[in-house]
Amino acid sequence: MCVYLGKGPIIPSKINKTMRNKLTFILPRVAVITLAAGLAALVLFVVFKLLLVFLAVAVIALAVKAIAGAIRQDRYGYEDESFPVPSGITPMQESETIVPVTFRPKQTIVPIS
Repeated sequence: MCVYLGKGPIIPSKINKTMRNKLTFILPRVAVITLAAGLAALVLFVVFKLLLVFLAVAVIALAVKAIAGAIRQDRYGYEDESFPVPSGITPMQESETIVPVTFRPKQTIVPIS
């Protein structure tokens, strides 16, 4: 390292010894801090890139599932296989218990559950 003192040529031997001691004390610490900051930035970069990849995979999987569900509904109708109707039980065609009181042709017992 050379420091220009203002007179004559630049001579490395004229550098102040206290300045040289300060530089030898500070430079390794600055290098270690810079290396640690670079490694931390690299780790954060990798973590966020992995999160981005996982998010993209999840979006693609959900889109494929939605498209497959839409194709299944178009092909087989709107039947939901997750709630099968047991055999022997048929849904009521017309419910008399939900008809308003003013429109009932006869008196009926309304079950309260």
